[in-house]
Amino acid sequence: MAVKKAYLDRHEFHAELTKCKRAKTLSRAAIDMFKILCTEVSKKYYFKYEADRDDAIASAIYDCYKYWENFKESNVVQLKIMRNFVDNETIILDIANVGKFTYIAKSASVRKGEFQISDTPNKTITNLIAAVDKAIMGVYHDKVKCKITFMDHMNGFDLTIKSRLMVKPSPTNEPLISTKVKNQVEFSFDEPPNGFSYFTSVVDKGILKSINRINPKHLRNGMVVSLSQANTSSNGLFNL
Repeated sequence: MAVKKAYLDRHEFHAELTKCKRAKTLSRAAIDMFKILCTEVSKKYYFKYEADRDDAIASAIYDCYKYWENFKESNVVQLKIMRNFVDNETIILDIANVGKFTYIAKSASVRKGEFQISDTPNKTITNLIAAVDKAIMGVYHDKVKCKITFMDHMNGFDLTIKSRLMVKPSPTNEPLISTKVKNQVEFSFDEPPNGFSYFTSVVDKGILKSINRINPKHLRNGMVVSLSQANTSSNGLFNL
């Protein structure tokens, strides 16, 4: 039985976008990959008119251009913060081939290597991010999940090189970090999510956004609109 060849090689895709991110510019190969990805993902959806499909593909390609630098290309550690920091709780980044970087939480005024404790965990995380050297470490903040992601810029996604992150929480408070292993305080930088998965999600959302413009939800399933509604609606309908 013949095996259908994938329309894009996930590893080649990730490698090409990684190269682009480090060069801070998209290559022709990456742009062509976006077009292929958007075209293939669009095949999951039904379009009455091919012109609508073309519009959806164009919308998804635009979103790829808009968000392409947000994908994570290097080894990462993700921490889900369960509560606010307290004084002297510490994050230590032990970056292979570079050295250790220590960040200490403080409720009073801060110096280099310290970060201010604010009134919410997310605000404190923002202060921690401001203290981190971005040339060495990428840092991303998910405010909805109260999660912080550290990305090792210095060693890429070479898993033979082991950078580490250590947490020194207060022993008298509730757990600071959500962990699978009880009382875990040391974490290794692991392989990042493949860029193919990230961009497939971006493309999916871009196509659905286009579908919602072409065929708004309130007009689906046989629903009708009166002429008076058509004259006053701002949902993409023209006045009659």
